[in-house]
Amino acid sequence: MISLVLSILTSVCIFLLFKLFGKYRVDTFQAIVFNYFTALICGLVFFGHEWDNTAFSNTSWVPSVFICAVLFISIFALMGISSLKNGIGDTSIAAKMSMALSMALMIVLYNEPFSTVKLIGIILALIG
Repeated sequence: MISLVLSILTSVCIFLLFKLFGKYRVDTFQAIVFNYFTALICGLVFFGHEWDNTAFSNTSWVPSVFICAVLFISIFALMGISSLKNGIGDTSIAAKMSMALSMALMIVLYNEPFSTVKLIGIILALIG
């Protein structure tokens, strides 16, 4: 239950921060890039002892990492722009609907077994 509450709070805080960026004239792109370096430092501090050099022996995953990085930065930049122009509520609803629809599409594209639990999850995500 604590994880659910924290998830909801952080989701709302992201959009509130983007709205405050506009109010205090913070460059959204710079804030996103700064956040990446902050996340890297936090990851090394808290999980640095779990570092595994053998993961770098096979670098077939590197292109996927770069694609994900570009997509994450782009999505956060679009969320920031949308929060400033359209408001927090509209942007939050659009983000959650796109996530629920993406999950439904992945179930179909990857031939995942469709269950009642997955259907309820998608419906609740759209309602939420």
